[in-house]
Amino acid sequence: MEGAPVHPARFSCIAFVALAFLCAMPAPANAEANPPQRFGAWSVECKPRVTNGENPCVASQIVAADAAAKQVVLGVMVAPTPGETLPHIIFRFSPGANIKAGAGVKIDQQEAFRIPITQCDTHICEVRSLMPEALLSQMRSGKLLLFAYFLEKQQMTTPVSLNGFDAAFAALQKPPL
Repeated sequence: MEGAPVHPARFSCIAFVALAFLCAMPAPANAEANPPQRFGAWSVECKPRVTNGENPCVASQIVAADAAAKQVVLGVMVAPTPGETLPHIIFRFSPGANIKAGAGVKIDQQEAFRIPITQCDTHICEVRSLMPEALLSQMRSGKLLLFAYFLEKQQMTTPVSLNGFDAAFAALQKPPL
């Protein structure tokens, strides 16, 4: 999966991806979230829900094109799926992606996974899927994930560090304090 360099003008969804992550799990009134835990490049955050007493947790990473993290190009979230043994994964990225072309995920030198783009609007595109067991296993032992999609006819590839993912995923399996 070859990629083009990140072009800042194409990724002006800077704060939107970060905001979308924060809004992904509604925070109920009168409940406090546990402070995020850091695991290498990944963080795990748990937000209690008053209605059913659950404390769902999400492992996430925000990938930026600049050191100050003001040019966000990709957000990745992994969370347990109620009623399923496998977690789900969500990628949020630049609007304008070629939905018909879909997206791809590749871990290190393993074979790539093709995944459909679930939706796009004027602010963001999203891939949302249950994680195949093979992808989860590769992410837990891998070093680098490459996420690729097309903007018009140009392939965009974003590297995502897997440093700390195994520990972050293990933290998702433990009940929060």
